[in-house]
Amino acid sequence: MIKFILIIVFFVLLVIKIYFSQKKILPLKYLFTPVTTFILVLISLLSIYYFQTQYSLLICVGLILSLIGDIFNMIEPPEYKFIQIAGVYFVFTQLLYITAFLKDYIFQYFHLFSIILILIILFVLYKLILKKISSLKEKINIFIYILVVTVSLFSAVYNLTVKINLKSILISAGMILFWGSDFILGIHVFVKKVKLEPLLVWGFYGSAQLLIALSCYY
Repeated sequence: MIKFILIIVFFVLLVIKIYFSQKKILPLKYLFTPVTTFILVLISLLSIYYFQTQYSLLICVGLILSLIGDIFNMIEPPEYKFIQIAGVYFVFTQLLYITAFLKDYIFQYFHLFSIILILIILFVLYKLILKKISSLKEKINIFIYILVVTVSLFSAVYNLTVKINLKSILISAGMILFWGSDFILGIHVFVKKVKLEPLLVWGFYGSAQLLIALSCYY
């Protein structure tokens, strides 16, 4: 019952947060951004209370790091030093997610195909985003982040090749949405402005983190 109440509260806060972000009402945006992510932390904490699994702990710590990253990312006007700091927290979030997703990983030769797909995706993203950046340091930082998030995506989808159940579907759908959110944000920042950026980015990102948090229950 508590879980469902938290889910409803999350969606209400998410809508409010997106509205204030779209309207550039910064004080309220600064209030509702961390509060929205904090509800996800509570959902994962509740799963630790119920199940006490290492998976839930990894996801919970990842969500806490995401919460800190969200705080640095929400600052306007955006400054590169804050984006860098946020990026560090999100990289560690994804490393925790990868550890959780690949807890029972067993190598299969067809997984080499995933490596090829990752390289193709990174090449396409380079053409779209990284070539727009002049600073080598920025290119390296962004490349590392894109690489980690993409590996996390494939780590999540890997679970579908092992067993198709609600947990593997939740984490796969969650990471697809997470990756999509970052892709939209990258286009918005480095290629061209996306008109409904707060709605699209946080609609994808918030839903992604919720699905990943809910995977702790299965």
